[in-house]
Amino acid sequence: MTASLVIILLLICGMFPYTVRDLFVYNSSNYVAMRNLPFPRLSDINGMPSGALVYLSPVIVLGAAIVVSTTGLRAHAVRAQSAFDGRLILLVCFASLSAALFAKGLVRTSPLHMLGGNLAAVPAACAAFAIILDRTTAPRGLGRRTAQFAFLALALLWFGAVFELDVAERNVRSVFDSKSRSEPRRIWPLDVEDHRLAALRDLAARVKEGERILSVTGRHDKVFVNDISAYWLLDRLPGTRWHHFDPGVQTSRAVQREMIEEAERLEVRTILRDRTWDHVEERNLSALSSGVGAFDDYLSSNFDLVASYGSVDILTRKPAR
Repeated sequence: MTASLVIILLLICGMFPYTVRDLFVYNSSNYVAMRNLPFPRLSDINGMPSGALVYLSPVIVLGAAIVVSTTGLRAHAVRAQSAFDGRLILLVCFASLSAALFAKGLVRTSPLHMLGGNLAAVPAACAAFAIILDRTTAPRGLGRRTAQFAFLALALLWFGAVFELDVAERNVRSVFDSKSRSEPRRIWPLDVEDHRLAALRDLAARVKEGERILSVTGRHDKVFVNDISAYWLLDRLPGTRWHHFDPGVQTSRAVQREMIEEAERLEVRTILRDRTWDHVEERNLSALSSGVGAFDDYLSSNFDLVASYGSVDILTRKPAR
C-alpha cells in the first residue's frame, strides 16, 4: 500500500521516470563500470593500511561460522549454559547482518562503503571472543564479563554518537531559523576549507535571493565528483536537475545538452567551478574521457572567470552583446 502511494505521488509530480533512472537504469548499466573499485592488493594495503578494513567483515563472519559449527557439535554445552545461548544468538544475528551489509561494498570496495558491515562485525567479534574464552582454560566467567564489557563500551560509543548528532541537528535548526542568507552556513560536522569558504562568501555576495547557481567541475568529458554542498551552504537551488555529477552521466552528450538548456531557461548567471577532483583517476572506466566537450564549450563561450580561490573559480555570465 505504501509503495503504491509513493509511486502515485512520483507520477503526479512527474518524477517517476527520473526515480526509475536513478535507482535502476544507472545502477544496472553504468554504476559497476564507472564506480567499481577492486579489492585492495597487498601492495595497496602497504601504501594505505586502512584498506585492510575491507576484509574485516568476511574474516569475522568466517570466524563466526567456525564457532557456530563447532558449537553445533557440542549441543550439550549449549543446553547447559543459558549465557552461552545468548551470546550465540548475538553472534549469529550480527554476523548475518555484517554479511548482508558487506554486499553493499562489493562493487565499490572501500573502507567507507564497507563501514556498515564492519560495524555489525564488531559485536559479532565480541560474542565470538567471549564464547572462545569460555572454552579455554581462562578463569570461569571471564568470557561473560568480557562480552558484557565489550557491549557496554559499544553502547557508550553509540550514545555518544547520537548525542553529537543531536547537537549538530540543533545547530542546523538554529541556522534555518536565521533570516540572514548573506553568509554561507558553516556547521559541524561539515568542515569547509578556507579557500572554499572564501569562494562561497564571494559567490554569496554576487547572487540574489532565490537565484539559481551551478556547481561544476573543471572539465566535463571526465568527472569524478562535484561539490554539491555549495547549494546547501549558500541556500541556493541548482540551475539543472543534473546537479549531482556521476561519470557516464554528465559526461554524455545528451545530458550535457539538457544541462545547457536548463541553465539558459533558468537564467543562471553565476557558477562555482571546482577543479579539485579533475585529475582523480580510479581503476575503472571513469578514468577515460568520453570525448564530449559540449558543456565546457558552453561555459567558455558564455561565462567569464572573475575570481579564483585556489582550485575554486567564480564564473559570471558575459554581458549581452
